[in-house]
This record gives sequence, C-alpha cells and structure tokens, in this order.
Amino acid sequence: MFLAVEPAPAVRRAIWAALAPLRAAYPGGRWVPEQNLHLTLKFIGDTPAAAVARLTARVGDTCRAHRPFTARLRGVGTFGRGRAARVSWIGLDEGAAAMAALAADLGRDLDSLGGGGAPRRPYRAHLTVARCGRQGLTTAAERQLERFQNTDFGRSEVASVALVQSHLGPAGPRYQILSRQTLDGTIA
Repeated sequence: MFLAVEPAPAVRRAIWAALAPLRAAYPGGRWVPEQNLHLTLKFIGDTPAAAVARLTARVGDTCRAHRPFTARLRGVGTFGRGRAARVSWIGLDEGAAAMAALAADLGRDLDSLGGGGAPRRPYRAHLTVARCGRQGLTTAAERQLERFQNTDFGRSEVASVALVQSHLGPAGPRYQILSRQTLDGTIA
C-alpha cells in the first residue's frame, strides 16, 4: 500500500501525450501507464486488512489539517544519470513545499502506527514516469530528456490523498483505490 496524490485526468493525458517521443526513444523503459501516474507521499507496504480502517482514520485526521493547494508539474529528470539512471520523473515547481509538508505529516503520523517506517531519503515530490532498470538510459533517451527539462505539463488541484493498494501481476501493477481523504484545513 501507499499514499498518493493523483493528478487531474487532463494533466495525466497531457503528460502521456507529451512524452510519446521519449517513450519511442526509450522502448526498453518500464513506462508507468497513464492511468497509474501519481505522486507518492508515503510507501506503507504490506498491511493487514484489519489495520486498514485505523490507517484510513489516521490519514483522514492528518489530511484535515492541510488546505488544498495547486501543484504544477514541470520538467523531466532522472535519479542517476546515463547508464546509472534508474528512474525518470516529472518534478513540481509549484506546490512542492505544500506537498513536502503533507508527506512529512503523513509520515510522522503513520510511523506512530508502524506504517512503513522512516524514509531512507528526504522527500522530493516527483511523479515517476519510467523505471530504467539495470541498463540505464540510452543516448537517444538522454537527448529526448533534455527537450523536456522545462516543459510545463500543467497544474492540478491537490484536494485529496488516496490510499492505494497495489496488486502485482505479469502485466505490471494494478492499483486499487481503497479510500480518498480530503484536505480541508479545518484543524489548526
């Protein structure tokens, strides 16, 4: 399981369409399907069914303490470079601080329930678009990436957090939304 923010459908469509040349230049990448594009806030891991209601309630409490905000998805980058690249992502240039604050609060509140443990690295808001695997990026893919460094993929209102269960299969993961908790800023 994980907690995520889902970009608006129009933004997901825009991302998928805009990255067509990059997918063509890098067919060996494991591309995240349009319907699965999301920004992960917290990885939770395997969770017993009996704990989901308590987890959902805690997420709801945390979300009520945050106001909705706008996130603008902009630019493409990688974690690692060239043959060492492992993930290609789209970043945030508006709403990144609000997203990081939400992720930090969710992490703190869920860690008290034993939900996933402390992150290995500081939170950096990003939307994963491809996993590169051991081969890293091809030269053609790196050239395509450069074209998207400043691309504005659009704005999306962040008004809820989804609790997502991932079902792994041979065709890749299938995501099931277990709940959505709204941000409303009613708790001081």
